Amino acid sequence: MRKFLRKTALAVFLSLASVLSVISVNVGASSVFVPYTTYTYSYDGEAQESPNAFVPAARYDGTALETGNLSNPSDIFYDSDAGRIYIADTGNNRILIFDKELNLINSLEEFQNPNNEGGSADKFQEPQGVFVAYNGHIFIADTGNYRIVELDEEYRLIRIITQPDSPFWPDDTSFRPISLVVDSGDRIYALSQNLNLGVVNLTGDGEFLGFYGAQRVQQNILDWFRELFATDEQRARMVRTVPRVYNSIAIDSRDFIWLTANSIDKQSQIDYMTSKSEVSAPIKRLNPNGDDVLRRNAQWAPGGDLGENPSSIVDVSMKENGIYSILDNNKNKIFTYDDDGNLLYAFGGTGQQIGTFNLCGSLTYVEDDLIVLDKGNGTVTRFEQTEYGALIERAIVADASREFEEALECWNLVLKQNQNFDMAYTGIAEAFMRSGDYESAMDYFRTARDNENYSRAFKSYRSSFVRNNLIYIILIVCVIFAVWFFINRKIKKFNKKIYPVEYKHTLKDEFLYVFYSMYHPMKGSWSIKAEARGSVRAASIINLLVIFTFIFKGIGTGYIFNNILVENFDMLMTVLSVVIPMVLWCFSNWSLTTLCGGEGSLKQIYVTTSYSLMPLVVINLPMTIISNFLVIEEQAFLTFMIFLSFAWSILLIFSATMTIHDYTLGKNLLTVLLSIVAMLIILFLAILLITLSGKIISFIEQIYEEVVNRL
Repeated sequence: MRKFLRKTALAVFLSLASVLSVISVNVGASSVFVPYTTYTYSYDGEAQESPNAFVPAARYDGTALETGNLSNPSDIFYDSDAGRIYIADTGNNRILIFDKELNLINSLEEFQNPNNEGGSADKFQEPQGVFVAYNGHIFIADTGNYRIVELDEEYRLIRIITQPDSPFWPDDTSFRPISLVVDSGDRIYALSQNLNLGVVNLTGDGEFLGFYGAQRVQQNILDWFRELFATDEQRARMVRTVPRVYNSIAIDSRDFIWLTANSIDKQSQIDYMTSKSEVSAPIKRLNPNGDDVLRRNAQWAPGGDLGENPSSIVDVSMKENGIYSILDNNKNKIFTYDDDGNLLYAFGGTGQQIGTFNLCGSLTYVEDDLIVLDKGNGTVTRFEQTEYGALIERAIVADASREFEEALECWNLVLKQNQNFDMAYTGIAEAFMRSGDYESAMDYFRTARDNENYSRAFKSYRSSFVRNNLIYIILIVCVIFAVWFFINRKIKKFNKKIYPVEYKHTLKDEFLYVFYSMYHPMKGSWSIKAEARGSVRAASIINLLVIFTFIFKGIGTGYIFNNILVENFDMLMTVLSVVIPMVLWCFSNWSLTTLCGGEGSLKQIYVTTSYSLMPLVVINLPMTIISNFLVIEEQAFLTFMIFLSFAWSILLIFSATMTIHDYTLGKNLLTVLLSIVAMLIILFLAILLITLSGKIISFIEQIYEEVVNRL
């Protein structure tokens, strides 16, 4: 029996061990332990967890790399042509060369320099950057020796480039290269430590061409005036606004220069995420003219984390398909974007586990893997792409290659793994757009809350609908105009009827008279005052219609122009936005005009003001309905009509006030302005009273609790 139990236990143990071993080697599987949370940002800026796009495969220290301990490594670069990885091991004064599996090939600490006496060896001093040009030549930013060293494939010296001998080079500024790239025309672009004039641009022979891509200075008008009227001594004491310093440089296959900067003040970077201003951008992509052409078409600009603790971007690496990743050494995270600036995923963190960092310094793509250099503890971490990350990349590539069926299939697979990924909905919507299914495209764009593309899909859907139903649309429009013409004619005829002075008007008479006073403000207000053509009950009905109009506008405006979800609509605030101004205006105007010889009563002020609000109903109700048939390009028309409704009502209120109080134009203008000031004063006092009342109630509650507790 014991022998049987031992055999059974051994079999179970071996089975579990085999399962665990399979799980441990399957680094692309979701079951692999990952010490961080991968996430994206929603439309509202909330972090949403997503499946892992990359998982840590291995971390290499000096022992694993067979190089001895790395000391403050600054840069990592992958030469895809030769399949070699280069690391600038700054603290050890060397350049390390590996194959793409991180097996050591060579350790460059010195090179033969024929310019030295006897052609003796020359040593590197704190090299911070390394780059391999298309011809295989190795360029090293030999920072401590104030030079750039160019070697061939056999590590033989080609040339040494030192500080440019040019009258345009700033005095008292040393050339200390920290990062560099070389374009297909052999032009060298180098960053010099603490130089804020931009990128140092050199020919292949090392001749100085000038500075490239200098950061623009952001100076407000207050700073300009302060400096304009300051004395020389005051100017000397001022904190100067200077361009920011770049910290890393990269180049893509089209010779566009990528630059990162982390010397941006905190508030400017927070604002940049929504404003997308290139002035405060921590990452740029410059064309040959030095213009920033980085696409920032997403809801949030590419630049790392949102919130009050922004990222500190120190490096960037690109793939041929337009996807790029940036490195944040503030939170030790990696953020990956597509060519339009949509955040695909973010991952990483601070810690000691594999996949987290002490102080990350540089990153590079090695085919589909990501390799990150941790300068804080001198390690290299390799991340492998998961099926989820590969699906996103396949979908993006298929979209760019116009392989729409494959793109649709990939986005659907992505959506099965992550239903919170807005970009997947957008990708599926684009596929429906190309197939002519505009209605389905609208549904997916709406789910992604992509208003701009929703408008594009709706425009196509509207055109198709109009073509297929043109006759019916014309008939409906004709019927609407005929009904409007008939009703308008009846109302005009009704309002032209002359009543005896002692005639008691019905509610119908009083309400319909608003359509006369709208077009004849002076005469209409006089009739309301002298002939009782208006009443409080009709005015109250008009106010209820105004409230209904605002509620209907809040929930019924077309989706393109109204992003407020129905469940988030605040009806109480909408009602108060009509009632409070009406009450404040009536009492403020009545109080002032009583003191200033006004003839109108509080009742007349209320009635005429209410009648003056009718344009808000007449214009905004149909405009709310029409907004459901408009696209973004037609927003100007909608905005103009809404502005017209408010301008019309304000003009009617002004005319009514002047008529019922029998004021001159100047006196009425002054009274209206004073009434507005009085409204603000009353509102301020009301808020102050509510605040003080709350504090008094809280104080009484605290005293009561103290007394009860002591008893």
